[in-house]
Amino acid sequence: MTINFAFQKCQTVVKSTCPRQFLAVSSGRRTFCSTPEKVEITRTVAKADLQAYADLTGDTNPIHFAEDSSIVHGTLLLGFVSSILGTKCPGPGTKVIELSSKFVQPCPTEKPIKIEVKILDAHRKIKRANFVVKSAESGKVFTEGFAKLM
Repeated sequence: MTINFAFQKCQTVVKSTCPRQFLAVSSGRRTFCSTPEKVEITRTVAKADLQAYADLTGDTNPIHFAEDSSIVHGTLLLGFVSSILGTKCPGPGTKVIELSSKFVQPCPTEKPIKIEVKILDAHRKIKRANFVVKSAESGKVFTEGFAKLM
């Protein structure tokens, strides 16, 4: 079974801040590495994205497919957070060892959302991060949470 995601329609804007460098130890060598302390991505989730996600996961709950009030799957929003953690902040090789989230209110489709991830202590072996997914237009929070990373 092949599932094609319709994210091509989505405009993704990435902003990151990297104000300091920290010491990393890898294979006994010490190197200075920079990691973003905060990354923000703005994107729009289309109804076609919801269908592709439902096809992949089997979550066909009708609340995600209402004619004029479709809402984004909460776990899809967490997938966007995971994408940032594993590719941008802190980046490749990151393992999420704990994740806690709160779904504050439903996230509508076809509206721009902003996903923000902030690393709280980049210099530690086990890092902590806060995240929030909110409306890019109004700032209304849809989900927020905390992660521990290795």
